[in-house]
Amino acid sequence: METELSGVNVPGWPPRSRAEDEDFARAVDGGAPSTEDDELAVVGALRGLGDLGTLDQATRHRIHSGIIERLAPAGEQDQPRRPQVLAGVLVAAAAAVLIVGALGMLLSKDALPGDTLYDVKRAGESASLGLTFDEQGKAAKYLEFAGTRLDELAALHGKGAAESGYRRVLADFTTDAANGAARLSVLGVEDGGVQLTELQGWTRQQATRLVTAKADLPPSASAGYETSVALLSRIDARAGALAARLQCYLITAGESDDLGAVPATGPCDPPQGNQGTAQGEPPPATEPGPRQDLSDGTVPMPTQRFLSQLDSPAPTPPSPTAPGAVSAPPVIPPPIPTPTGPRLPSTPAKPPLLSIPPLIPGLPGLGIG
Repeated sequence: METELSGVNVPGWPPRSRAEDEDFARAVDGGAPSTEDDELAVVGALRGLGDLGTLDQATRHRIHSGIIERLAPAGEQDQPRRPQVLAGVLVAAAAAVLIVGALGMLLSKDALPGDTLYDVKRAGESASLGLTFDEQGKAAKYLEFAGTRLDELAALHGKGAAESGYRRVLADFTTDAANGAARLSVLGVEDGGVQLTELQGWTRQQATRLVTAKADLPPSASAGYETSVALLSRIDARAGALAARLQCYLITAGESDDLGAVPATGPCDPPQGNQGTAQGEPPPATEPGPRQDLSDGTVPMPTQRFLSQLDSPAPTPPSPTAPGAVSAPPVIPPPIPTPTGPRLPSTPAKPPLLSIPPLIPGLPGLGIG
């Protein structure tokens, strides 16, 4: 069914419904009254709420700021976190480097010259030496590394390594042994000779190992072998010479070379105080004897003689209590005795009485004390 409205046919809209809607629209617009008062009350309430919902400028600014703050973490808060993320990455990278380094040191323990990890092994030895600060520890490290070089020398033969590996091991052995002996010779003079005896024992052990490995060395390494044995012979002679002068007035010549302290030459004068000289007066000067030059590579003891004595125990430094040894210098009292003052009283003395004359004539005076 079609209905005509202002010349327009509106299907499905009956005339009665259309009349009611028109009456309600006129009532809302303030026109003719309508019987639907409840609906008009709702319309009036909604119009009142529209007036109350108007926001002032301050409220709008506060709402705008709140929205901006809530949207900021999505973009702007990532900026301060970048240094923290970078620090975390650096810490993780450092930990990875340490782990890889520790793993490399573990795997390079048995590396030999020519292996990929051999340089890692030597770098670890250098780092260990750098972390040792006392001279006794450094000397022990050098001698330990020298012994490791001889272990590598024995392992090279079974591996069929190149001849350059033999030469490198012998050269490094010579360097480490000289550095360790130079420090122990100085410490032995200062500490009574214990380190000198230990150095002689270590020297003869390494010489025995070198003699054992000689048959497996290639011809190109013979020069390095001779240099290493000659060095051990010099170290043994130097330690023995210093130990023999421990009871002399002059132990060293005040000089040093590649093996450390150089022993003094000439007669072994007893320590100061055993010659009956006045206190503070040095012993009579003596003409120094001929001195051997130990810094030019010459060997005080022939190498063959040194090798023939490898089976004999290392000599011990002379003891002060042994028969024939020079006794320790006596204790000489000071030339001027310490003066003894008067004995102090057991109870403190009373201070003297201080009298003050009267300020006004006729009054008694005052006494303090």
